[in-house]
Amino acid sequence: MQRLWVLKKQPYRETSLLITFVVDSDCVYRGVVRGGRGKCAEFQPLFAELRINDSGLVGVSKLEEAAARVPLTGKALIGALYANEIITHLVPEGGELVGLFDQYTAVLTALARQEFVVLRRLERLLLTTLGAYPELAVDQYGDPLIEDQWYRLHQHQSLVAVEPSAPDALAGVQWMTLASAEFRSGESVPFATWLHRGLIDAALNGKRLVSRELLQ
Repeated sequence: MQRLWVLKKQPYRETSLLITFVVDSDCVYRGVVRGGRGKCAEFQPLFAELRINDSGLVGVSKLEEAAARVPLTGKALIGALYANEIITHLVPEGGELVGLFDQYTAVLTALARQEFVVLRRLERLLLTTLGAYPELAVDQYGDPLIEDQWYRLHQHQSLVAVEPSAPDALAGVQWMTLASAEFRSGESVPFATWLHRGLIDAALNGKRLVSRELLQ
């Protein structure tokens, strides 16, 4: 038996479900739950047996609830739907991302407490694993940032020195705060939200995120 969270589901044939889910081995799979209509709620921790079918889909059987469904409403629910969307879009089927299961569990737990900064940590994990998170502690030449020099991110890849009035320019100390991934104090969280949004948009190549539209 493995622990899993359902990220996405849709009807499959007459009574079954096609689901995308993350398991405690940190892999994301797509699988079929026979006769699963009415089962497999999102944000419900589950146990199940998994079996690879000839079709490449994972057969999911012997589903059991592992604990109570995480209570999510309003903005917290939309935040959880956003987490599901970016995972399913950014992690390929069968892909493994070390720490994903625990990070996703932490996301739902924090959102239930109305703590939203955890979404920035999930975004950071996904983007870093994809190789889509730039080095924010050095400039384009590999030199350490100067705290009172201003920089902007060029083509989502490297920091270049600019004038303070340049679009999207931040001081070196602000970029260094983002590089630390603390996302705790002052302006670091809004800056991280702005930065991650641009990086995710680039990684998705313009693919629509319904949950983000709901948040707006």
